[in-house]
Amino acid sequence: LEATAEVTLVGESSGDVVVLEGSVEPIAVETYRTFAPELPKSALFKFSDESIKELGITWESVSASDYNVEGEFTVHGVVSEYGNEVTATVTVKPYIPVTGIEVNCDKMDESGVLYLNKGETAQLQTSIIPTDATFADIAFSSNDSNIATISENGTITAGNVDGSTSIKLEAR
Repeated sequence: LEATAEVTLVGESSGDVVVLEGSVEPIAVETYRTFAPELPKSALFKFSDESIKELGITWESVSASDYNVEGEFTVHGVVSEYGNEVTATVTVKPYIPVTGIEVNCDKMDESGVLYLNKGETAQLQTSIIPTDATFADIAFSSNDSNIATISENGTITAGNVDGSTSIKLEAR
């Protein structure tokens, strides 16, 4: 999920205070269907005297019905320190869930069991199903790291303890 903000406030200087007036550029946010948008808590504002300051933004609440449909909608907010209105255009993209993970390893037998000697390694090759899933990262974990560990890239290393353990793959 991404949020970007570049806002320009136009105003006149009155002593040390910059009086804000005019329009504010919209903030663009992307999210996926069923995921609440992450609106920025602050943005960099450029004033008429060319100074730049990070200011907080207070957003109106967003209804789940807004982000459960693909398309765009607008969220209104207020610049906390000055009270100026800002808007965010939220683009809701389709969410394609992972339905499976395909796992291959040269050292694995037909039933999916991998036998390693103490200190030996094996590399898992993985594929997300479907290939166009929204989130395609895989997290690996071992039920017993004394028997075997697995790295972030899917390399399994047998420990120095005899036994068997399960390796878990989870799409995230």
